[in-house]
Amino acid sequence: MESIPTQIVSGIITATSLVMKQGFSEGVYLKAIELIKHTLLFSRRKDLTAMVGLTENPSYFAKKSLNNFLKFIPDELLEESEKSNMSADDETREQLEEILTRAYPYIVFS
Repeated sequence: MESIPTQIVSGIITATSLVMKQGFSEGVYLKAIELIKHTLLFSRRKDLTAMVGLTENPSYFAKKSLNNFLKFIPDELLEESEKSNMSADDETREQLEEILTRAYPYIVFS
């Protein structure tokens, strides 16, 4: 099976979010999309949304880690991402890798 391009997945999620907001209210956001063998979890901080894909049902730790990831992002980095379409330079990548490691201490990233 071929993988789906990230732009298409991103577009589907954006469209679903917009439909939900317009159909319900401005304060409505995606928390999860459950598929037969996968779950996508979403967490939000200001205008930044993070997503993690899981192959099993999400555990307490998976949900907590996703929330911690956003919580651990420094306000300065969050504000910079809101101002521009910030590209991830080496310093930003390194900073985000440290945040990922802190939020997900039980995962080995390679």
